[in-house]
Amino acid sequence: MLDAVFPTVIILLAFSWKGLKTVKNTPEFRMFLIFLGVVSASRLFIFFSGLPYQGRYLYPIVVALLPIAAFGFNELIIFLQNLKVFKKTSPLSIAGMVIVAIVAVNAGKALYFTPDKQWIKDVSALVRKCQDAGKPAVLISGVEDMRIAYYSGAEFMKLEMRKFSRYTPVGRTPKCQISKMSFAGGGNLDWLPAYNIYGADDFISKIRGNESPRVFLFLDDRDTAFQDMFEREKAPFPFKKTAVFKEGGKKTFSLYERIDR
Repeated sequence: MLDAVFPTVIILLAFSWKGLKTVKNTPEFRMFLIFLGVVSASRLFIFFSGLPYQGRYLYPIVVALLPIAAFGFNELIIFLQNLKVFKKTSPLSIAGMVIVAIVAVNAGKALYFTPDKQWIKDVSALVRKCQDAGKPAVLISGVEDMRIAYYSGAEFMKLEMRKFSRYTPVGRTPKCQISKMSFAGGGNLDWLPAYNIYGADDFISKIRGNESPRVFLFLDDRDTAFQDMFEREKAPFPFKKTAVFKEGGKKTFSLYERIDR
C-alpha cells in the first residue's frame, strides 16, 4: 500500500484548502467530489476485501487527487516566501525550486530499484512441473504472494505464524495457522483457517493426512519461526529441501517437499 503514497501530493494537498474555497460551491467541483468518492470507494473496498491486491492498484486515487493538489502549489510558494531563508528569493525562483523538488522526489520514487522477482515464476514452474495429471499439488507458503498460486496452478495455502485469521476459534490460540482463500460470511473472499496447528506433532499429523500426492512448503529464509517450532519440540521436520531461490544479493527463499511416510 505504501507504493501509492506520494509525499509531494500529500504536501500539496495540505496547502490546497485555501484555493479550494474558491471552487467548493461550484457544481463542477461537487461532481468531481462524487467521481473521487466513487473511485476511492471502489479501490479501497477491493483492497480491504481480502482479494489479492497490490498497492500500485491504488494509483487511480492518487491521480484523481492531483487536480485538488494543484491548488496547493501557489499556497506552498507563499508559505516558503514567508520563511526567513527565502525572504530575498523571488517567487519565480521559489516556484522553480519547488518544481525541481517535486520532479526529483517523484523520479526517485519511480526509479527506485526493486530486485528482480524471477523467483516467483521459477518456484511456480517447478511446482507446476511436479504435479500429477488431474491431481493439483498443495503449496503452503510463508510468503504471501498470490502470483505464486496463479503461475503454479497449485492449491495455495498461507502459512501464518503471528497474525491469524479473524475466523480463528475463540479460546485456544494456535502456534501457527494454515489458511485458504475461500468465501466467508456475506459472500466475501477471505483467508479461512484450513488447519489450526497447536504444535509440531499436530502439524505433522495434519500435513501427512492431506490427500494431495505432492505437498510443498515455501519459506522466506529470513524468518525461521516455523523451523524453530520443530527444534524447540524436538520433532522431525516432515519436509525435505528441494530448491533455493534468490532475490537480489542476500534475500533467499527455500522450497520444500513433504517426505513420504
